[in-house]
Amino acid sequence: MQIREQGQQVQLIRSPYCKEKKRCVQKVVHTFKRQYYYSSDDVSKYLSVDQVADLSDDEKKKLSDWLKAKADKTSADDRAYSISRADRQISKAADAILSDGVSAEQAVEIWAAIEKLSKALRKSGHPRSAAKAPAAPVVPAGQVALSLEDSFSLPPGE
Repeated sequence: MQIREQGQQVQLIRSPYCKEKKRCVQKVVHTFKRQYYYSSDDVSKYLSVDQVADLSDDEKKKLSDWLKAKADKTSADDRAYSISRADRQISKAADAILSDGVSAEQAVEIWAAIEKLSKALRKSGHPRSAAKAPAAPVVPAGQVALSLEDSFSLPPGE
C-alpha cells in the first residue's frame, strides 16, 4: 500500500496485479482529510470502523508508522518553533508583568516555569552567564582618552 498526500486529502493506494494488463494497477482504496497536526498513530482516529476493517494488518501497520512519523515531525517542528520564539515571549511576559501586574497564583506558576527553564538550560550545557559590566573602550596606542567631563569643561579663567 502506498500513502499519498494529494491536496487536502490523504489517499491510501493499493496496487493489485491485473492479469489482463499483465501489470499492477493502482487503485485508491480509502481517503481521509489531511491534518495540519498529526497527534496520534491510531488508525481509527482518521478512518471509520468499516475502512479500518477493510485494511490488512500490514496496511494498518504501514499507515500507523506513517502517522507516527508525521506526529513525530509535527512535535519536533513545534518544539523548534517554541525554542526560536522563547526569548521574545519571555520579554513580552516581563513587559506585561511590569505594566499589568500579576496575581499571586500566576506568580507561583511563573516562578516554577522559570526554575524548570533554568534547569533545562543547565542540563543541556548552557550555564547561566554572569552579568558583566560593559567593557571599557580600548584606546589605541598614542591617543589620549578623554572623559566626558574633560570634553565639556571650560579652560580655567573663562
